[in-house]
Amino acid sequence: MKAILEQKPVERHGVQRQTECGMVVNAKAFEMLARQYSDPIKAILQELGANAADSHIRAAKSHSPFKVKLPNSLDDHLRIRDFGIGMSKDVIYDVYINYMKSDKTDTNEETGFFGIGSKTPLAYADSFNITTYNNGTMSMYSLGYNESGIPELNEFGDYPTDEEDGVDVSFAVKESDFGKFADSAQEVYSFFDTTPEITGNSSCQIKEKDKVLSGNNWYMRKTSWNDPSMVIMGNIAYPIDASHI
Repeated sequence: MKAILEQKPVERHGVQRQTECGMVVNAKAFEMLARQYSDPIKAILQELGANAADSHIRAAKSHSPFKVKLPNSLDDHLRIRDFGIGMSKDVIYDVYINYMKSDKTDTNEETGFFGIGSKTPLAYADSFNITTYNNGTMSMYSLGYNESGIPELNEFGDYPTDEEDGVDVSFAVKESDFGKFADSAQEVYSFFDTTPEITGNSSCQIKEKDKVLSGNNWYMRKTSWNDPSMVIMGNIAYPIDASHI
C-alpha cells in the first residue's frame, strides 16, 4: 500500500540544538508491538489472510483461494497456506523478519505497509512456524522469542519437494480457543474478495453475500438490524462510527 507523505512546515525559534529521536531495540519494544491488538485472534486471521491474498495477487491468481486449516482436537494448529510467489531466503532475512520494513509500499494492489502483520502470531503464541516452497525446495523456519524476549528466526534446513510454490504459516492453539478461531474466521473471511478454502471446523461456514442494493464500489447486504456499516479496504472490514457521519 502506497503512503502519502507530506512535508510538514515547522517553525523554530531560539533553538540551540536539534536532535531527532531514535528507537531502542529491546524486549519491551517488541512486546508492545505484539500485544497491541484488542482482539489478537481476529488480527492474526486478518493479517495472515491479507498476506496470503497479496501473494496470490503477485502470482496473478487473485481468484484462486488460499487455504485455512482451523485448529481441532486432531491437529491443534492453525495453518494458513497460500499458493503465491513464495519467499526466497533474501526476502525472509532482509524483509520478513524486520519490523517496519515491507516490500509492498510501492503498490496499492496489495495491503501490507508496516511490516508488522506477518508477526501477529506472536500476539497469541511465543513462536510460530514458517514453511516456504520455492521452485521445488521446501525451507523450514520458526520465529519466536529468545531468552532476552526479542523475536528470533531459527532456520531448520532445505528439502526437495513437489509442493506448489507458496508459504505455510502455523502455530499451536489452546483447546479452549478452537471455537473462537472458527467464529472469527467466519466473520473475517466473509469480507474477502476471494473466499479461502476453510477446513478443520465444520461450524465455520462462509455464507455468500446476499446483496440487496449495490453501486460503484459499495453494496448493502442482509444482516441483523444492529450490525454496523463497514468500509472494506484490502479485504479488511473497518466499522464506521455513525457519529462521524
